[in-house]
Amino acid sequence: MMDKRLEVRSVSKSFSGSNHARSYKVITDLLRSERSMRRTVLDNVSLSLRDGDRVGLLGRNGAGKSTLLKVLTGVTAPDSGQVLIEGRLLSLLEVGTGFHPELTGRENIFLSCAIFGRTKRESAALFDRIVEFSGIADHIDVPVKRYSTGMYVRLAFATVVHQPFEILLLDEILAVGDLEYQRKCVDKILTLTEKGTSTIFVSHNLDQIRRICNSIYLLERGILSGPFEVEDGIERYMHVLYSGGGSDHSGGRLKLSEFEVSPVSESQYIFRVRIRFLLSECHDEVRVGYTVRDSNGLELIKSLAEYQNLAFVEANRQYEVEQEFNAEGFIPGVYTVSAHGSIYGVEDFGLSRFASQTIEVTGNFTKKYLLESSPILYSPRQWKVRINV
Repeated sequence: MMDKRLEVRSVSKSFSGSNHARSYKVITDLLRSERSMRRTVLDNVSLSLRDGDRVGLLGRNGAGKSTLLKVLTGVTAPDSGQVLIEGRLLSLLEVGTGFHPELTGRENIFLSCAIFGRTKRESAALFDRIVEFSGIADHIDVPVKRYSTGMYVRLAFATVVHQPFEILLLDEILAVGDLEYQRKCVDKILTLTEKGTSTIFVSHNLDQIRRICNSIYLLERGILSGPFEVEDGIERYMHVLYSGGGSDHSGGRLKLSEFEVSPVSESQYIFRVRIRFLLSECHDEVRVGYTVRDSNGLELIKSLAEYQNLAFVEANRQYEVEQEFNAEGFIPGVYTVSAHGSIYGVEDFGLSRFASQTIEVTGNFTKKYLLESSPILYSPRQWKVRINV
């Protein structure tokens, strides 16, 4: 492996199963179907980690991210390929693993430390640091089955990060808990990586991805691509997430010919959206529009030119819709604008995703300060100031 901490070589994994409702099958048909149907979750996946690497693993739900981490930890065996590990690997893959529900927080700390190879004296020396980091000292002698999910994660994370390891795998574990503790965990991860710890971090929180990771892999339908620079990887992920890969869900009737998002001249916040499309057959209920989302996928603006505006769209003629939107209230950052289109009756008001572009909003106010309170939108306004009233 040379200088690599972890190396995945051409790993593939598939599962058997049927998509049909099991209640309508006799057992022999079910077994025959599951033998004949296999779903590929990982397809010839390869990646490597070196000391201090902070890899973000992005992908839609069901893309195979959790399966890959389970293969890396040995929970699931691959159908083919190899996983080579140099050093000690620790993981937090699911809330609820690692602790005995009937034991108290105190007892679980000592049990976990023993499993990690700590002596009783070493565990006792670590105990106060673990409890202090977790912030749940008042509940340490309560059985963990009484803990909230946030308390459970606090103690689990605090226990793990105080053990000796060279590789850390995290699967959405920081999605639970309050913002203050999430920031504390992120700072701890960055401190560990500065000392050489390698990390694979799975999350849909792109702000955390930006803070923690120095490279991105993208997993889509079992196929892994990368590594990418962080912003490049996030942009690719957003395109997959919100463009639907450029698929046409209107049965080929509605076609995008051009999509453009551009800033209006001499304006810092006004953007113009222009969509050109054509229809293969006449229809009087066409909807075309766009959606603006932030870096975490939160929908901020949606606008549609519906059939009231497009009274009757003739076949094989190109139409253009255009609109401007004001991003003055947006926090400085990168946003995704997606073009949509649908035909009523064809998709039951569903919106097929045509394409997407990213825009960058800048401003003269401090982004770091604003993110301390994590608002959705910032509203710059002129204030009236009165003195000696």
